[in-house]
Amino acid sequence: MDWLLEFWNRLTLWADAIVSGGTVVALAAVCLVQYLLTVRRGMVLRREREQHVRNVMGLEEQLAEAERDRSLTRIENSILKEFVSQTDLDTAIGVLLRRFVPDEDGGLGAFLQSNGGRLELRAARGLSAKSRESFTVAADDCSRALRERVVVCERKALEGNLTWQSLSGEDRPKVLTLFLMAVGDESRPVGFLLSTSLYPPQASREEQLELVRRLMHSLAGTLRQSQEFERQRRELRFASEKLELRAIADRRFATPLSMLEAFLENLAQRTGCERAVMVLSASENDQPRRVISGGRDSDIGAARLWSQHEDRLIQSTGGAERAFDADDLEVAGIDSLIGGALVVPLMYQARPLGALCLSKRERRLFGDEARRLARWAAEYLSDLLVRVLNYAVVERMARHDGLTDLANRRELDRQLPLELDTCGRSGGECSLVLLDLDRFKSVNDTWGHQAGDAVLKQFAEIIRERLHGLRSGDRAFAARYGGEEVAILLPNIGRPGALRIAESIRQAVADAAFCWEGGTVPVTVSAGAATFPADATTPEALLSAADVALFQAKRDGRNRVCCPAEGGMMTR
Repeated sequence: MDWLLEFWNRLTLWADAIVSGGTVVALAAVCLVQYLLTVRRGMVLRREREQHVRNVMGLEEQLAEAERDRSLTRIENSILKEFVSQTDLDTAIGVLLRRFVPDEDGGLGAFLQSNGGRLELRAARGLSAKSRESFTVAADDCSRALRERVVVCERKALEGNLTWQSLSGEDRPKVLTLFLMAVGDESRPVGFLLSTSLYPPQASREEQLELVRRLMHSLAGTLRQSQEFERQRRELRFASEKLELRAIADRRFATPLSMLEAFLENLAQRTGCERAVMVLSASENDQPRRVISGGRDSDIGAARLWSQHEDRLIQSTGGAERAFDADDLEVAGIDSLIGGALVVPLMYQARPLGALCLSKRERRLFGDEARRLARWAAEYLSDLLVRVLNYAVVERMARHDGLTDLANRRELDRQLPLELDTCGRSGGECSLVLLDLDRFKSVNDTWGHQAGDAVLKQFAEIIRERLHGLRSGDRAFAARYGGEEVAILLPNIGRPGALRIAESIRQAVADAAFCWEGGTVPVTVSAGAATFPADATTPEALLSAADVALFQAKRDGRNRVCCPAEGGMMTR
């Protein structure tokens, strides 16, 4: 305003000068100045009014933005609250999917979890069973979603895409627009949410996308935490399952095969399978030999066909781990009973022992937890088999005679009372035959102890051959009783049968050629037989009766069979 005052001063001086020249001119000058001042004041007021209007409009926009942000925050918090209130991660993801896909008949959604660089379908809504088996998302779309948070794919652009191709013909009509939302960032991806619609439905596309970006960012931390808790639960469950399977192996069973059967049956249940089978092979080129199987019972015809399928799957793996889905089974020529299978090799110190095969009717791939438990079971069974075999070797050495490969005296003393007790309760008979090589001391003295050992081995082999020829219903147990003496326990065989068996052995020994260093060693055998309960009712008495009969055979000239009889000894 300084310039205006200066102008006014000069105008006043000019007016004073003019007044002397005329009053009218002075008044005109005053009016002009007043007009200019009024115009100036109007311009200032108009600018102030315009600025005030702009300020008011800005405040309204800020209020609208704040209200929109508050509304989005309220929706976001509502979803997060509902999500985190679930104790189970799958349930929480299901709640999220229902928000985005309220009508599963008209839309679809899926959550894919990032696991070690690969995507796994964790949950789905409105997705058919066929689509679930093959569903995947194109890697380029995932990379783009991690950069942009949300990728919008319209129907025309989507056709031909890998994601579109993985959908079944039943699901494709549901897709007009597909939204792929990334949870996490490129450095730490958690997973991807895919749906055919956004939330909330009444909001604009811009508001929906903004909510999705904020929601996915907020969910990333919660999902990471939930996945970590879930991982810890899986580890605890895995440790518990291992302990329970180990406990089965530590229990006392009648035979090792019974223990393996119980172990495999429990393993099948824990992996969601109908059957588990273990086969062994001596080398990579050998035909696998079925050892034991466990699982749910099925009719004989189905069980036989199922076993054939298992053998085919094991042979097709070439000693490597392999999971079979429905397509793989079809390629292998298996179109019935089995919907999924897993074969894991049994290895010990880099040497193949066989394979473990798990199979189920359900047409679904084995999950990571099931495959992990199967791998551990295969490792444990490999070590367990070696320990069982080693134990069996030690136990066999404790119960068998090393020279003749027959049972030893200790095992005979254990078996004899058991068999007599069984026969006594069933009302059956049990015979005992004692065989003794004639003049065996002279064999050792004439031909040497090595020749004597060779004679004992051949004598034991003759006994095994004769006992092997028994009728299918008869049982026999042979043991080296001491020195050159052998005892044969014959459960459920009476005196006539015992005498017949003893005589066949005596004749076979007499007819055999015992050769040593180019010469023939003359060998004969004497035998004494006694029968429970006709000749004795206790193990000690039965041994004594058979021993007396053997002594009678020796006294009567050797190379003969005797047994107790009324009024004295009877020679056969």
